[in-house]
Amino acid sequence: MLSRVVSNGNSRKKWWAAAVIAAACLVAMGSYVFLGQSISSATKTKNARDATLGPSSAVSGFGGARGLDMPTQAQRSAESSRLWTDYRASKVGSGAAGSDIIGTIAAIGFLPSTRANVDEALSLLKSNITKEEKVDLLRLLGVNLYWDTKDPSIRADIARILSATALESDDKDIINAATLVYTRLGYFPNSLAVLDRAYKLGAITQQDHYGEMAHMFPFAPSADQLMLIRNIEAGKNDFSRDVLVGRLANPLFTSCLSPDVQASAVSLLAKWEPDLGDPHSGFGGVEATIWQHWLGASVALNAQLSGEPERAAMAKLLKVDEAADPRKLIAALWTEPSAEIVKAAFDRGTLARIDAKVAAYGVSNPNIEE
Repeated sequence: MLSRVVSNGNSRKKWWAAAVIAAACLVAMGSYVFLGQSISSATKTKNARDATLGPSSAVSGFGGARGLDMPTQAQRSAESSRLWTDYRASKVGSGAAGSDIIGTIAAIGFLPSTRANVDEALSLLKSNITKEEKVDLLRLLGVNLYWDTKDPSIRADIARILSATALESDDKDIINAATLVYTRLGYFPNSLAVLDRAYKLGAITQQDHYGEMAHMFPFAPSADQLMLIRNIEAGKNDFSRDVLVGRLANPLFTSCLSPDVQASAVSLLAKWEPDLGDPHSGFGGVEATIWQHWLGASVALNAQLSGEPERAAMAKLLKVDEAADPRKLIAALWTEPSAEIVKAAFDRGTLARIDAKVAAYGVSNPNIEE
C-alpha cells in the first residue's frame, strides 16, 4: 500500500517548483534576478499560452482545428504581431472588439517585446481608448511583454506605468488590473502601498489583498518578510495561508530565509494546520496537497532551525498512533520526497501501522481520489 500511494502521489504531484523557488532564494538573499512570475501566475500564463485557441473571431483559422498540432512559437509570434498591427491600424478605441484582439494576443503569446511594441502599448494606455482595452493592455504588458524581455529598461518602464496607474487611477477596474499585475512582478518599495490602496478603494477583495502578500513574500527582504507574515496572520485568510504554505513547503527556499523569518514562519504554521473537516465529507488531491504542503513546510523549517535531520522533525510532527487521521498519513505520502522522509522517520513496525490505516481508509472510502 505504501508503494502504491507513493507511486500515485508521484505521478500526480511533483515538486516542480524547486527551480523557481531556488531562484527566488537569490532575491530573498538580496541578489536581484529576473526570476519571472510567482508560481501560480506563471502557471496561468503558461496555460493561457499553451491552451487550444478559443472561438474568438480574431483568431479564426489560426490553430483552431481540434486535434491538430499547436502552432510553433515562431508561428504564434507572427500571428500575435499580425493581430497587434491590425489592432493599431483599425481597432484602437473600438471597445469590445479591440479588447478581444488584445486578449487574444495575450492568449497566443510571444508578441515580440521590442522597444517599439512596448512604447506603443504604453502610449495607448495614456490615450483615450476604452476602459476595456486599457484593462487588457495592462495585462498584456505585465503578464506577457514584461517577462518576454530581459532588457532592464523595458522592464522598468512597464513596472513604472503599472505602479503609476494603480496609484493614480480612480477607476476600480483599472486599479484592479494594474495592481494584480504589478504585485506579480516581484517586490518593490511601494508594493504594499499599491496593494493597500486598491483594497481600501474596494478594487480588490480581501482574498486578493492577503493572497498577493503571500505571492510577494519570496521576493521581499527579510525585514519585510517578517512584516508580511504578521499581516497574513492578522488577515486570517485561508487563501493567503495556502499560498504562503505552498512557498514554505520547499526546503530550497526556506533554507535561504533568515533565522528570524524561519522562526516566525514556524510559529505561524503551528497555529495554521489546515482543517480537513469531517472525515466522511470526502478527501482528494486538493486537500491532500494543502495538508502535505503544511507538513512539508513545518518539517523543513523545524529541521533548519534545530539543525536536526528532516526525518527527526517528521517523527515529531506526524502523528501515527491509533487516533491518527488516515487522511493526514495519505497526505504525508502524497509526494515521493515526502514519502521518503516518512520512511526514514519510522521503523518497520510503525510503517506497517501506517500502511494498515491507509488501507483501511481506502476500503471504507472507495471513492477516494486516486
